[in-house]
Amino acid sequence: MFAAKRKRIKAPRRIFADTSASFSESWSILEDAIDCIYTGKVSCLSFEVLYRTVYSLVLRKQGPELYQNTRSALEKRLIQVREDTFHNEQVSYKFLTTLGSVWKSQCACLKMISDIMMYLDKVYCKENRQLLIFDMGLELLRDNIVRPLRTKIQESMLHEINMARENKSTPVNYSLLKEIVAMMETLVDVNDNYYLTEFEPYLLKETENYYSTFVQKHNLPAAEYINKAQDLLDHEKQLDQSFLNKDTCLKVLNLMEKVLISNNIEFVTTQGMRKFIEDEDYDNMRLLM
Repeated sequence: MFAAKRKRIKAPRRIFADTSASFSESWSILEDAIDCIYTGKVSCLSFEVLYRTVYSLVLRKQGPELYQNTRSALEKRLIQVREDTFHNEQVSYKFLTTLGSVWKSQCACLKMISDIMMYLDKVYCKENRQLLIFDMGLELLRDNIVRPLRTKIQESMLHEINMARENKSTPVNYSLLKEIVAMMETLVDVNDNYYLTEFEPYLLKETENYYSTFVQKHNLPAAEYINKAQDLLDHEKQLDQSFLNKDTCLKVLNLMEKVLISNNIEFVTTQGMRKFIEDEDYDNMRLLM
């Protein structure tokens, strides 16, 4: 028997720094790649060539220029996306759907670009305490798409929520609302996330307004009022748990109890408690305690 022929294992090809190309020539290659990513022409890219280009620039101590150029290129693209996509969008469900699609596509683009810029992240960004490319892209997305559209985002979300509050049979795309909430929670804002600094305060304020208006519009007998309040609390809890985090759900329910019960405690106790006792209506009595 012949001895099995041993396979020769080839060493991986080493990436050499190309010191011949100028910064402008190298950046032109990378800028074209970013354009291809944003226009869906990824198949024509050689990620090995792009990675080698980035490696070469960082090795030549041109990381700062590359970082700033990448930032400018991303910002230019995001502004273009906002102007082209949301120019005529009105407060609506369709607007939220478009925003959700843009969020997904932008994250996909940023992921590919950050893969190309891996060596820039590893060497320049970490050593100089700069945001990684993906995180920097999210910051630009926040500032150039989400913040300029803040009013439309908030009002569109509230419109969907209030429709669900007013009519239990209204079909609600909770997965879309949850996706928009997740987007806002992902975007860092000052020392917290955009959701906590921008959207949650707005939601709580408008929720208080919504249920305060309900109290003013509905002149119900105390017993009927407290039954309606319990029904509203139950429905709101089910609604909120479908797309909000637990902390916000609790804040909304506490706020509702304040507006519907605590602020009207004299009315519901003096006129309602006697009937609850007579009817042995323990559920409504517990709500008042």
